[in-house]
This record gives sequence, structure tokens and C-alpha cells, in this order.
Amino acid sequence: MSAPFNAVQVRYSAAGNGKVAVIDTIDAFAEYYSGYTGRDRWDYSWMGGLTRSQAILAARNGHQPSVASSDEYMGKFEELAFQARKWTTVDAVAGGAPNVGAYLAGSPVSMRRRQRVMNDFAPLTIFLDVVSSGGISAEYLKKRGAAVLALVRMLGATRPVQLYAVGGLGGRRNGYIMVKMPEVADLGRSAFMMAHPAAARGMLYACAHRVEEGVKRSWAFHSVEAYRHNGLKIYAEAIGAPEADCLYVPPPYLGEQDLVPEKWLPEMLAKYGAAATDND
Repeated sequence: MSAPFNAVQVRYSAAGNGKVAVIDTIDAFAEYYSGYTGRDRWDYSWMGGLTRSQAILAARNGHQPSVASSDEYMGKFEELAFQARKWTTVDAVAGGAPNVGAYLAGSPVSMRRRQRVMNDFAPLTIFLDVVSSGGISAEYLKKRGAAVLALVRMLGATRPVQLYAVGGLGGRRNGYIMVKMPEVADLGRSAFMMAHPAAARGMLYACAHRVEEGVKRSWAFHSVEAYRHNGLKIYAEAIGAPEADCLYVPPPYLGEQDLVPEKWLPEMLAKYGAAATDND
């Protein structure tokens, strides 16, 4: 059943020698794409095996095969129990810095040290860049997106996670798109946006053309290295998020795919959600 349609909600701002469009819902993204009147090339195999009409339908209704792939990754790493943690400074008998006031008062806890404590309110914003080199396979993009969705679902058990599918293309000026994902409960549509090439190569690329005239199917800044370097700053600034509270998953390109799901997922769980170790 289709989710209720929302009117197009798009906010524009200047960013990275161009303009960024922040789109609040997937429904709005589908409508924004439908309003694109420029040239729209659609390669069935390159788009991951969906037609244009099927892609629009998946954006509005969800794509269950993409959810199933995410479920598989969650099953592989379900033994990695984790909790959201943060650092705090506490009084202690021994520590790395003195508490002069406590010492003068004769308190036995006259030192200060850093330790991890539970923090149920440690938000994380994840930007999944869905742009990719033309030679990257559709199957790899599906696995990559499924792994990131699995991370979001697992971290979401203990901390707030806000997720955006993002992408930028270059030309005379750069055009960037940010689409806010719905709550994790709406898995079908999030999975399509994150894991299916038709969402990126078919729909988001066209939307980047709509943001800025003259945008081509080329890397923003005409350089993948420059785009990767600037991506976090561009997307964090567009929504006013501190970069320290964000995870940017950069675009993959030939010769250097950005992540191996089976290795990347446990590493990200350890970094952003795992309980502290004695070495932290």
C-alpha cells in the first residue's frame, strides 16, 4: 500500500561551488524526479534491473528484496551486542588530572579521569553517498546499501540515528541532492533509496540536473578526490549538523571501492555503538 503523499518539500542553499537541495521525504523526492523535464537516460541493467516506472513505484511503496539483503547482514552480526556510549569526566581516586578543590578539602577522590558512560541521547547523522563510478556493478551497490541500512537498524536500537541518501554531480556548477530517510519502521522505501541503483543512477542523478543547470554525469568538482574531501562539510552544513556527530559514507569509484560490507559493518558498530574496551 502506498504511503500517504506529501507535497514537495525542498529547501535550497548554496554549497560547494553550486547548490544543494534538501528533500524532506521520499514521496517528495519521487515527485521532484517526476517534475524533471530534461534528458533522462535509463539503462535497465545499469539501473539494477528496474524500469523507470518500477523505480518510482518502489520509491513510493518500498522494495522488499533490498530489505532482505539488509536482514542477511543483521543476521551475520547479531552477536555484536552494543550500546551507545560517550566520554565523560568523573571524580576518582586515581586519574590523569588533579581536582585541586577536592584535594584541599581532603576528599579521597581528588583526581579526575575520563570514562565511558551510557548515553541514550547520542544522535548520529549518516550521509550515504549514492553516487558511483559508471563501472561499479549494480550488485556491489546493492550490497553496500544493504550493509549501511543494517548499521542504521542496529545502531537505532540504542541511539537516535538520522539518515540521508545524498549525491552530487558536477558541471559548470555542482548540484547536490539530500533525501531524508523515514523512520526505520519504513524499511522498504529506505532500502530502495539506499541500496538500489535505480534510486541513485536513475532518479537522484536526474534530480541533480534539476538543481543546477549544466550539471553532467561527472564527479562534483570534476574530481572524485575533491568531492570525497568536501562531501561531509557540504552535507553537514546544509542541515546544520556538527561534523563530529556525522558519518559520511563516500562514493565508490573504480580501483577503490569504499567498503567491504563484511569488514566495514563490524568496524562501524565498534566505532559508533560498541561498548568501550580497556583500550578506549
